[in-house]
Amino acid sequence: MSNQQKDDKSLWEEIKYSLSHILDLKEGLDRWGTIESIQNNIYLKGANVWLLISGLFIASIGLDTNSAAVIIGAMLISPLMSPILGIGLGIGINDRKMIIRSTYNFAIAVFISLLVSTIYFLITPLGAATSEIISRTKPTILDVLVAFFGGLAGIVASSRKERLNAVPGVAIATALLPPLCVSGFGIANGNFSIFWGSFYLFFLNSVFVALATLLIVRILRFPMRQFMDDRKKMRNNVLVAAAVIIVCIPSGRMLFNILSELSEKNRIEQYIGKNFDENNHQILKWSINENDSIKDLRLYVVGQYMDSLQIQNLKSNLKNEGLENINLEITQFEREPEDFNKLSEEIKLNVLETVEANNFLLKEKEAQLVQLKNQVDSLSRDSISFKILRNEVLQLYPELSSLNCANVETNDSSSVFVLFPLWKKDVKEKTQKEKVILLEEYFKTKLNIDSIRTGSL
Repeated sequence: MSNQQKDDKSLWEEIKYSLSHILDLKEGLDRWGTIESIQNNIYLKGANVWLLISGLFIASIGLDTNSAAVIIGAMLISPLMSPILGIGLGIGINDRKMIIRSTYNFAIAVFISLLVSTIYFLITPLGAATSEIISRTKPTILDVLVAFFGGLAGIVASSRKERLNAVPGVAIATALLPPLCVSGFGIANGNFSIFWGSFYLFFLNSVFVALATLLIVRILRFPMRQFMDDRKKMRNNVLVAAAVIIVCIPSGRMLFNILSELSEKNRIEQYIGKNFDENNHQILKWSINENDSIKDLRLYVVGQYMDSLQIQNLKSNLKNEGLENINLEITQFEREPEDFNKLSEEIKLNVLETVEANNFLLKEKEAQLVQLKNQVDSLSRDSISFKILRNEVLQLYPELSSLNCANVETNDSSSVFVLFPLWKKDVKEKTQKEKVILLEEYFKTKLNIDSIRTGSL
């Protein structure tokens, strides 16, 4: 072996030694002390219960008043971490009694949390869905990473002979308490989409804190309470991996939806940048409204007036940015951009709010007009006695046994006049079809309406 090869090998060994020394978790490790500490803190009774209740009220008030600082304070008080660490430790060292005790106390903590937070949001005079509440209803795979590394920090800090000061930070990072309080908000308001979203976030965090604990316990070779052969270890590992994957599926889907929305937002902004000249037009605001499977992109534009041909061109250009499934709606303000820029943001906001309110009122009025028109049509038809018309038709067409009619509402909230003829048994189907055409023409003439349908009873 050459001197160069020896030098390279010794350098590599020195790097490996340095890395192993830097990343060594066994230094300062206290296995039995960690097991005893987690065991002692598993139980939810006495002071721990009152700490939990206090934390719940503080977190609920923080969510209700949209105060992040108050929520953080509540997370520092909460004793929810201990039962979760106990579940991960119990699985890691194969201690069934610890798993059962930890799960039992964890269930009690969840029940108390939901009960207290629900009571608070039932009696609070505020009770609106603040941004702090809404932000905890759509967990993604990124929340999984926060929970996992938070749990990792928690068990590493707890396993040292000299306890590290990372535990308060872990309590904040894993954010176990606020999602439970948001679940209580969902129950109190009967909003189960908020309940399930926030409770899933809490469950996701709990699972990955326990998983991080399990992995560290296995890596650091904590002593097993019950012997497990290789086959049993493999089976347990497969079950844990399968459970983790199943738990992650909804969060992965939510992340995909968020990324899709972000991609759509970027495409819309690119579309606006390419199709609107800042010298001639200024986009005050844009929003996406979903109606069933159709999305409406509403733009509030100030500047030079755009005619119908220009707007049609703008609509056709949506395809160039992959927005062909979006319907474009433009609200124009006939004012020069320079003049509009001189207005304060508050006045601009008031203008937009006024326009949106007027649009909403306009849609309501249009719906009322349609309803009134249908009522007028119905009254005008009722003014002619259907009884007289029916008697005339029965005399003209002896093939009829009886005839009924009604105004039937369609899917677009309009109504259609429908005839329901009942033919005698010996009348052939061909004859029925011929007579139906004559009946429809007769009623169109008598009632002065454009469209009549024939149904069957």
